[in-house]
Amino acid sequence: MHHLFLLANICFTQKPEKSDAIFIHAREGEESVGKAAELYGDGYAPLIAVNGLGEYKDYAGRERWLSILREKGIPERSLLAIKPSTNTKLEAEAVVAVTKERGWSTIIVVAQPYHIVRSWLTFIDQAGKQKYALKVIMQYPVFFDWHQSVLGSQAELKAPRWQIIREEAQRINRYEHSEELASIEDALRYHKLFFS
Repeated sequence: MHHLFLLANICFTQKPEKSDAIFIHAREGEESVGKAAELYGDGYAPLIAVNGLGEYKDYAGRERWLSILREKGIPERSLLAIKPSTNTKLEAEAVVAVTKERGWSTIIVVAQPYHIVRSWLTFIDQAGKQKYALKVIMQYPVFFDWHQSVLGSQAELKAPRWQIIREEAQRINRYEHSEELASIEDALRYHKLFFS
């Protein structure tokens, strides 16, 4: 469990940099959409990609995310809906495939603070499985209400955001032995390669 503190520190201290695209997870909430628009507006990437899934469980669907991004002034040419995916692993798999196909080298992934570590480990794992040298920079929206109830992963638990952290830690512990996440050692090697 102690390695989660190290990984969280690594994720929370990554600085945005010029990238090929910004990706927003499906179930991240409008705060993440706003963070992606902010990063785009600051010139960090020319494109924002969203999960191509329609309405699903608590995910409002790609049209809602794309609509919010358009309202925030993001032009149509800068929006991309990727292959529909129902979980973090499938999203990472689809995003890495698109980056490989387009020859991108760096992407920014916007994730909720309670999801950021598992998201990063999943993207590292998928880049490795697809044998693609991809720098994944994690970013997150800043919350003002950690007590707001949200749905956790796969909409299985509705709880205040601060309690979802426990669910995420349990998922990481469960998944790290099932080859769905990069190991702590792989994550540290990846960090040294791309961030040192």
